[in-house]
Amino acid sequence: MTTGNRLFTEEQRQTLTAVLDRIIPAEGESPSAGSLGLVPSIENAVSQNPRQRRTFMEGLAQLDIATARQGDALFLDLTDDAKDAALRDIESQFSAFFELLVRQCYNEYYTNSSVYESIGYSLPDSTTYEPRPFDESLLEPQRQRSPFWRRA
Repeated sequence: MTTGNRLFTEEQRQTLTAVLDRIIPAEGESPSAGSLGLVPSIENAVSQNPRQRRTFMEGLAQLDIATARQGDALFLDLTDDAKDAALRDIESQFSAFFELLVRQCYNEYYTNSSVYESIGYSLPDSTTYEPRPFDESLLEPQRQRSPFWRRA
């Protein structure tokens, strides 16, 4: 039974770290997704939604099966080519899991401060930054549109 937001076993965390490294590998100054310690954030995010939690747990089980097809080893022990083959198998057969996995990876990766720095983006200093007031006139074209749905 899971306590709090702890959802994955240690082996699943290690597997997920290796998977994240295949989704976003290190390149130049940009770190790999797995090296940033994103698994706890992903675990927390998917544990909040029962459908996502189920999708993730089933997907990780299917990844174990796909890994076994590549050889009798853990995902971590596979070559990069074999890891990619296992992930392609998952992408084609369990697309809901794979899409959720990639979305969670991107969400956590591209909101990480070290990734910001590696791509030359910096957040404004929250002690001195003052956002401009919202210009409500920007909403006027939307207010003039017809509803997108049919009325019964």
